[in-house]
Amino acid sequence: MKLKDIKPNPNNPRVIKDDKFEKLKRRITQSKAFGKLNPIKVDIDMIIIAGNMRYRACQDLKIKEFPVEVLTMAIYNEIIQDRVDNNLDDADATYKDICNEFIIIDNVHAGVWEYDQLANDWDSEQLNEWGLDVWQAPEDVDLDEFFEEDTSEPANPTNKIVLEYSEEEYEKIVAKFDSMDGSKENIVWKLLGL
Repeated sequence: MKLKDIKPNPNNPRVIKDDKFEKLKRRITQSKAFGKLNPIKVDIDMIIIAGNMRYRACQDLKIKEFPVEVLTMAIYNEIIQDRVDNNLDDADATYKDICNEFIIIDNVHAGVWEYDQLANDWDSEQLNEWGLDVWQAPEDVDLDEFFEEDTSEPANPTNKIVLEYSEEEYEKIVAKFDSMDGSKENIVWKLLGL
């Protein structure tokens, strides 16, 4: 299908960045089967519900056509009938509900989530049911379960240094720490020559 005939989802809650995006572009250019096995999926309004990053990669690569599947009303009706047949609680889901469910289910495995958008625009219980580990609402959290009051005096008062990194940088640093012996504090101490 011509990519000019479909629209990116303005509410897509997931992105992939930098090296993973470059890998996606390589997969698209190196294998014609990639698009057949991983088509972009759209709703009946031709808005992407799965494949926003594939769409963006195709734009970067100046690709004009890519395999696209439409979540038709016939497919929606099959999904609902399957839920009715299996006595599932969400057999009354609307077409939009099914599209939103698919957006999350298709993206659970990879990428970086826009948590602010998820917190504001999505139901946390549904996200959890669809396989996305999410936060709990503050009223659902019993803080007494997590904290014990420490009444002891610290033997040696300590100070903390906080450094900020992007997620990708953080993952690299944690991997490097994991490959080294000793605590993170001792590793930094040695690196600084102290």
